[in-house]
Amino acid sequence: YKAGEDIFIALDPAVSEMYKDGAYVFWKSDPGRRRSAEDMVRYWENWVNQYPIISIEDGMAENDWDGWKLLTERLGERVGAAQEPDASGRAVPGASERTRSSSVTSSTEAASATAR
Repeated sequence: YKAGEDIFIALDPAVSEMYKDGAYVFWKSDPGRRRSAEDMVRYWENWVNQYPIISIEDGMAENDWDGWKLLTERLGERVGAAQEPDASGRAVPGASERTRSSSVTSSTEAASATAR
């Protein structure tokens, strides 16, 4: 199997757990540094440039709407970027229907490809 052709990566990093007081903190690996939404988008962009990532679910904090918009603008054409809807079913601002649905499709396809 070849990465990027037969095998792809779908991430679900649950980044809301790293978000506090408007900043992202890597509690285990770098607890003293606070990252902005722009920093997090650059972080994911770097990973997407290095690895065959097709989906990033929950890649920004659930209430970081500006961060979600930026992530979708920068990576939405390359990967599915989705957030699970909250209890009201509210969708991610700035994410197109194609982007939200492609995350689910891509994750399913990735799982299928891995199972083969």
